[in-house]
Amino acid sequence: MTAMKFEHVSFGYGKRPVLNDVSLQLGTGVHALLGPNGAGKTTLLSLAGTFRTPQSGHVTIQGHDTSIRKEREAARRRIGVLPQSYRLVGSMRVAETVQFAAWSQGVATKALTTKTTQVLNLLGIADLADRRVKSLSGGQRQRLAIATVMVHEPEVLVLDEPTVGLDPEVRLEFRRALAEVGVDRTVIMSTHMLEDAILVNGRVLVLLGGRIVFDGPSAALRDLGDQTPAGDDPSSPAERGYQALIRQHKEVPRAA
Repeated sequence: MTAMKFEHVSFGYGKRPVLNDVSLQLGTGVHALLGPNGAGKTTLLSLAGTFRTPQSGHVTIQGHDTSIRKEREAARRRIGVLPQSYRLVGSMRVAETVQFAAWSQGVATKALTTKTTQVLNLLGIADLADRRVKSLSGGQRQRLAIATVMVHEPEVLVLDEPTVGLDPEVRLEFRRALAEVGVDRTVIMSTHMLEDAILVNGRVLVLLGGRIVFDGPSAALRDLGDQTPAGDDPSSPAERGYQALIRQHKEVPRAA
C-alpha cells in the first residue's frame, strides 16, 4: 500500500527553484534520501512532514492531500517527524519524556504507560526508562528522540539526518533499530552518509538539482559502481556508483 505520494511536486524560495516536478510513491520500508548539500533533501522532507505545501503538484499521506487544510491536519496525525535539530529536557526521565510526547499527540491517558513501554522495547532502551535524559549517550538520546515521534504509532516516519553526530558503533546499532522499525512502517530519512542507505538495506533515492535521479534498491547502486572503472579509486562499488550519478547529472553551467 502506498503511504505517501508525491505527484509532480515543485517548490522554490522566491525565484530560486529547489524541487522540480518530483514524483514518487513510498510504501512500507526504509527509504534513504541521498544528495549533496543544496540538493533539496530538507525541503522534500518538510513537504513530507506537512511543514510546507507544494507550490505545484500534490503530496498525499495515507490518502490525505496536504494542500487542503483539513486533510493536512488529518495527515499530521498519521506521521511522526524528527527534525535534524531537536530538544529533550535533560532533567526529565526517559519514560516521562516519551509519556509526555504520547499525551501531546493524543494518546489516551490510560494507554500512556503501555504505549511507552512498547516503543522503548522496540528501540532497545527499555532498561533506560528511569534514567534522566542528561545522563544518556548520544546514541541513546537519538533513539529516545525517535521514540517520542513513534509512540503514537504513526504509519509514516520522517527523519532528517538521524545519524548525525553518532559514533560508528552507535550508528550501526541505530541502523539495525531503524531497519526493524521499517518492517511495518514507512520511513523516509535524509542522510549525507552512503553507509546509512546501504546498511539499512532499503530503497535509495538520490536527489540532485531538484530531481530524483536514482530510485532503486541499494544493490542497484552497487551494480552501477561495478560498471564504473575503479582505477586507483579505493571507494566501494556503491560509493563509485553514487559519484558516477553525481557526475552524470551535474548541471552544465549556462553560457553568459
